[in-house]
Amino acid sequence: MALSGELTDFSMSLCATLASVDIATVSCCDTTQALAALLASETGEQLFDDSLKLWWESPRNIATAYLQEIGMHVPTSWDSDWTAEV
Repeated sequence: MALSGELTDFSMSLCATLASVDIATVSCCDTTQALAALLASETGEQLFDDSLKLWWESPRNIATAYLQEIGMHVPTSWDSDWTAEV
């Protein structure tokens, strides 16, 4: 069963929004900034390319891909107390 275009777009947007929470935690910025940065990135572009199906991945995997793209340390453990190493 294929999703309608509207549901696919919603799913992609939801993944980006949820990934931005992890990105914000790691990069010590607010979620709005994290979401804007993700959407402007290559990872964000790939997320919205339905042929790549990146949106099928977990938001945490998407956040990890983005953090690797920008060269930021990716935490080995994603606990709620994790903050960026300076």
